[in-house]
Amino acid sequence: MKTHSKDSHPPAIEELFAGMHANGKYDYLRVILSRSGNCSLHKDYLMVTRNSFGRVRLLDVDFQEHRIQMDFQDISTEITKKIYLDVEDETFKFILVSWDDIQKIFLEESNDKTDKEMLEFDF
Repeated sequence: MKTHSKDSHPPAIEELFAGMHANGKYDYLRVILSRSGNCSLHKDYLMVTRNSFGRVRLLDVDFQEHRIQMDFQDISTEITKKIYLDVEDETFKFILVSWDDIQKIFLEESNDKTDKEMLEFDF
């Protein structure tokens, strides 16, 4: 587990946002992927962890001390869960891919194909 040494004072929210650009101090916290850059609450995402993936809805995000708290709802079970990210811990936890982007990619690919072609996989 790769971590930064914790300062006596947690980073301010402004410092976190400023450090979340590519190669920034907190770039490992960029867990939401979206083509448009529009990442907002109450949107659906494909959550990918080391062991699984599934469709979730991001309900809330909060930042206190050294932790980001994210509240999710599993779309298929409707179970809600809080996930915490320690801002000093660089260990991979998950990524979120915009569900809207997944749908758009699928629709772009499927416009020129018949139903049979859509069932074929290219490996």
